[in-house]
Amino acid sequence: MAWTTEQRYKRYENWTTDEINQIKENIEKSPWHTSYHVEPQTGLLNDPNGFSYFNGKWIVFYQNFPFGATHGLKCWVQLESDDLVHFTETGVRVLPDTKLDSHGAYSGSAMQFNDKLFLFYTGNVRDENWVRHPYQIGALLDKEGKLEKIDKVLIEQPKEATDHFRDPQIFNYKGQSYAIVGGQTLDKKGFIKLYKAVENDYINWEEVGDLDFENDNTAYMMECPNLVFIDETPVLLYCPQGLSKEVAPYDNIFPNMYKIGRSFDIAKTAIVDPSPLQNLDYGFDCYATQAFNAPDGRVLAVSWLGLPDIAYPSDRFDHQGIFSLVKELTLKKENSINILFKQSKTCGKRIKYSPTKQKQKQL
Repeated sequence: MAWTTEQRYKRYENWTTDEINQIKENIEKSPWHTSYHVEPQTGLLNDPNGFSYFNGKWIVFYQNFPFGATHGLKCWVQLESDDLVHFTETGVRVLPDTKLDSHGAYSGSAMQFNDKLFLFYTGNVRDENWVRHPYQIGALLDKEGKLEKIDKVLIEQPKEATDHFRDPQIFNYKGQSYAIVGGQTLDKKGFIKLYKAVENDYINWEEVGDLDFENDNTAYMMECPNLVFIDETPVLLYCPQGLSKEVAPYDNIFPNMYKIGRSFDIAKTAIVDPSPLQNLDYGFDCYATQAFNAPDGRVLAVSWLGLPDIAYPSDRFDHQGIFSLVKELTLKKENSINILFKQSKTCGKRIKYSPTKQKQKQL
């Protein structure tokens, strides 16, 4: 099916009951459902968002277009887990329903402040000329699951950036909250911008500067940047779209890479002495990895097993995309990352997540 722009950005409330039932019936016919990996109940699953620990649960959201296997009007769907293996879907949490995210709740991250989980994400807005305006915005999730959006832009689009400016990742470094955002300069070069929360206030942010990580400047866009610290060593993960294969070889249409630094220098806005660029995962279609420093000291990550601009056999059944297993990242002696996958001791016998056996979420 060839989707029109009008169909992809049709308001959720304008989808009829008959249309939704047809989608569900088509999905039920699909032979491509997984029995172990997280998959969408309907439509397209892409980036993992808001990976965190909150209210005694591991939390992660998936970006979702519920009405078909295409990139359209996105929302966030929440998942919870006690063990990072078995996940329960608790419903659509972030809807594209305000003036700051009217054309999609795009990727972002999460961090607990006091007794609430702060969600930091990109609101996608199109004007009457279909020009995109990316807004870095936020919301607060309480322990009862109630979401309250913050009615202001937290980080403005830089003057030197195109409308490709998105995917804020919030992190803590030595007691101070920071965020990095991926972007594209006006001359089509990818960059990562570093911001600081003024007095650790998640509503007030100031620019620190462009992150220096020895960018080779061959990529035209930096998507999904993450900065984590493994045994206090900085590790920068990101997706450099258009990266020259002379810089680092990769087989996917877009790569998911990382660099390891000797240290993180805030004064210089720099990853000091970064390693050469390396593939995070050599498996097919590993993309948009989100990682964070968990409260127990581990660095945990999860990836979208899918890619932009790729067709899949499940598309004709109105669903696409799954999550990888949760991964724990550790350092090897040879300046590279070791990945340990979290899996059930009864792997292959116990179903982790089966949306066809759960109650369908409300579209």
